[in-house]
Amino acid sequence: MVILVYYQPTEPISTNVSIMITECLYFVDAYLTRFSARVVARAERGGRPAVALDQSAFYPEGGGQPHDAGALNDVPVRDVQVEDGVVWHMLEHPLEGDAVEGAIDWPRRFDHMQQHHGQHLLSAAFERLYGLRTISFHLGGASSTIDLAGAALTADQATAAEELANQVIWEDRPVLARFVTAEELAALPLRKPPAVEGAIRVVSVPDFDHSACGGTHPRATGGVGLLHIRRWERRASSSSGQGGSAVRVEFLCGGRALRDLRWKNAAFGRLAAALSVGAEQVEAATARLREAEERARKRLETVGEQLIAYEAHELIEHAERTGELRVQRRSPRAAVWRYWACAPRRPSWSSPAPKGWMWTAVRCCAQRWRGSAGAAVASRLWLKAACRMPCASRKRLRQRSRGCKILVTIP
Repeated sequence: MVILVYYQPTEPISTNVSIMITECLYFVDAYLTRFSARVVARAERGGRPAVALDQSAFYPEGGGQPHDAGALNDVPVRDVQVEDGVVWHMLEHPLEGDAVEGAIDWPRRFDHMQQHHGQHLLSAAFERLYGLRTISFHLGGASSTIDLAGAALTADQATAAEELANQVIWEDRPVLARFVTAEELAALPLRKPPAVEGAIRVVSVPDFDHSACGGTHPRATGGVGLLHIRRWERRASSSSGQGGSAVRVEFLCGGRALRDLRWKNAAFGRLAAALSVGAEQVEAATARLREAEERARKRLETVGEQLIAYEAHELIEHAERTGELRVQRRSPRAAVWRYWACAPRRPSWSSPAPKGWMWTAVRCCAQRWRGSAGAAVASRLWLKAACRMPCASRKRLRQRSRGCKILVTIP
């Protein structure tokens, strides 16, 4: 799992550009949505005006969790990044004055809290049940994913991990987020010990999970609401330790899971109504519909092949001779004719023969009709009709056309 580790300064210190490190208010209270602060630095970052504050409740992007949104003095905050302990707020337009009132976009913040803590619980469930370690986490705008170090994941394993995570959620266990000393850290069974020293922030769920994390989390597991695994797939991974393979699990928590359930239930209801069956019979009705469609498709292919063979025979039977060629004329247009010249064997053209090529090839020509004069080649095409014929029909057509060439004019 990707981990961001934050240090809680005991007193203001300066960076190499003499900017005070930002006091992160979200460490103290993830439910804080309004705060007051002062501007300590201004800059331009990413083509936008940016300010650093002495304290901020805005969570910066990191650890797989997106940044917070909101406003400073009613100026929209478009991005939040941390650099050397300084939290930079990228703004829609320049901010006037040094005293600011900050407001957090609470729906976005709470959604991230639900998804992030749900990831902790799901990762702990997979590791506790099956020893599947989480090697990465991504919190996206529509869904979240974790990558598990393993070659495969069964439906039973996914269901069991999902049930265990939801059991912990519904027990509404307290979530404890705090900075710990090295001695306290040594006593905690972290899923992945951090590779740094000093005061480290740990997020714990009693008797279930302890993780080093600097993200925002609810006060209790019940704040996650619900966790649902959508799907999973096998992916290549250089860090999985399982022969370069990993399993990516997509999941939803809280409000996202509820919205997903709503639209799926509505879509399922529309399918049931369209098939004139109850919700429980939709799967069986869909299977019957697919079988009927497959039978109709095969029947259509058979009839189409028979029609092509019939038309080919008709062309040969009613063709007139022009010199050593048989010509079938149809719908002349502005004295310009197109021909399909069929030979008993495949010409040596650069284009590869299509699958099923048996006996003939086609040259598409255009010319102004001059009796038995030759045709000027405009382009070359393969005879699709011959390729789609049944073998028996192709054989009969080959026998009847042996020793002659057939010209068929098409408008």
